[in-house]
Parts: sequence; C-alpha cells; structure tokens
Amino acid sequence: MKPNSPEIVKKTKRVLLEVTRSSVRFPRAHRYSLGASLCEDAIQAVLASENAFRLSNKSVEQLGAVSTLSDSIDRLKAHWQLAFELQCFSFNRLDEIGGLLDDVGRQCGGWKRKIEQRLMGQSPAVSGRQERARILSTYAASSEASR
Repeated sequence: MKPNSPEIVKKTKRVLLEVTRSSVRFPRAHRYSLGASLCEDAIQAVLASENAFRLSNKSVEQLGAVSTLSDSIDRLKAHWQLAFELQCFSFNRLDEIGGLLDDVGRQCGGWKRKIEQRLMGQSPAVSGRQERARILSTYAASSEASR
C-alpha cells in the first residue's frame, strides 16, 4: 500500500480483508456462492478506489471511477445484508463491517460531490451563463406600451 494513499483506499482494503475472513467461516451452503460474491464485490471496490485515486488529475474519468466505486459499495452492502439474513455471521460482525461500509460510502459520496463541484466550476457554459431578470418590465411600462 502506498504511504500517501487516501483513507478511502485504506478502508476499502480493510473491508476486503474483513469480508474475506468472514466468508471463510460461512456455512458451506453459502460459502462458495454468497461468500465468493462478497469477496468479488470487495475486490471490485478496492480496484475502483485505487483507480479513482490514480486518476486524480483527470476529473471526468475520476468521476466515472468514483461512480463505479459507489456502485461496488452498494452491491457489497446488499450482499452483506443478505448474508446476515441467512445467518452466516453474528450481529456484532454485521455492525463492525457495516460501520466500515458506511464510512466508505460516506467518503465516496463526499469525494463524488467534490469532483462534481470542481467540474461545474470548470465548465464555461454553466458558470458563464447569465440569468435573465425576474421582472421583465414594470406595470407602468406595460400600460404605456398597450396605449
């Protein structure tokens, strides 16, 4: 891991480690299907976070990578909830990894908003457009024009 990696990359790697450790203890009926899906989702989240970090100077591509990260986190949360409902692990484990997933999700959302704001500030079409006046004319001017 690079020493200057952002916190979100470090946390997604921690999620991958914890999910992998948990899926090994799943009941055999779910270990190779749901457990494998959870691990794959966690791997995709790590790869997406590293890709988004690597694209830090290319805002449009970075926004796509952060959106991919957000989708990976959402899939991971859904699979994690399903694994809990199938009683593959304890409530304490749900709370622990669920908290990590919530942190990563919040950081991803903030990162996405920051990129979107930066893109909006760079766009000349959005920032250069002037709004027209709310009141086009006064009542007096309208009554004089109708005479």
